[in-house]
Amino acid sequence: MKPHGRPIQLDGTPLQLLARLSPTTRVLMLHSGRVHRTWARYTLLGFPTLTYQFDQAGQSQLHGAAESFKGTGDPFDDLRQVCQQYDKGIWIGHMSYDVGRWVETVPTQAQADRNWPVMQWGYCPGYLLYDHLEST
Repeated sequence: MKPHGRPIQLDGTPLQLLARLSPTTRVLMLHSGRVHRTWARYTLLGFPTLTYQFDQAGQSQLHGAAESFKGTGDPFDDLRQVCQQYDKGIWIGHMSYDVGRWVETVPTQAQADRNWPVMQWGYCPGYLLYDHLEST
């Protein structure tokens, strides 16, 4: 995959840039500490303005949006709807193991002792993609 955008020269590495940012700057980072030509060539720094979250109770929330968001109770439908509405940047996030409960019926053996989101995604209209091989 060839990333889109334009190359810029950074004064340092992504980790050095991250260290120079204000502690109040919201940043999402995908980074591998070990560069590999095929598997770990890029570092992505995203600066989220919105956050989509689906919780254990089956509720969707969109934080930071001007308008309210009414979820359907299906994390995939809700995420699809949000991504279609905000499509000028990139979404960076994660899905927990528990998202499988919305895909198939699985037995509940573990106690629900964490209040972690089932999925959480940040919308980043601005982001940097650093190529470790090209240093750009």
